[in-house]
Amino acid sequence: MTPLHDALIDDHRRLDRIFSEVGEATAAGADLRTIGEIWTRFGAALRRHLALEEDAIFPVLTRTHPDEISALCVEHHRIRTRLERLDMDVDLHLLRDPAVRSLIADLQAHARREDVGLYAWAEAELSPAEKRHMLTELDRQGLGEPGAAAHPQA
Repeated sequence: MTPLHDALIDDHRRLDRIFSEVGEATAAGADLRTIGEIWTRFGAALRRHLALEEDAIFPVLTRTHPDEISALCVEHHRIRTRLERLDMDVDLHLLRDPAVRSLIADLQAHARREDVGLYAWAEAELSPAEKRHMLTELDRQGLGEPGAAAHPQA
């Protein structure tokens, strides 16, 4: 593995830890304030992750892998749409464990898809400057998260 690939995989792991917190809180029937706080952190981290991929990886890889990037863009749109619906459920105190579990399963499948294709391509096709930018952004986004660590520069 290479520094960028490892950093992107680590970011999926970081998101997965937050997904687990949301799932555990809803399954345990945690108080609404706790669920809301975890959900807010989860939504913000996921939106930042999606935006980083779309801004820094997709434009480069769309030239060489247009069908896969198009499919991932559709998945990102679906993920954001679900997040918006669940944001409303949180606000209305209607967020339930089955909806969270369903989203988590879909996000994990999406992450596996990116892990095996997108991230290897990104490592191979992004310029050194683009890789450094990605690593810097991943480090910045991971600040304050449990287990976040600095990644070496490409």
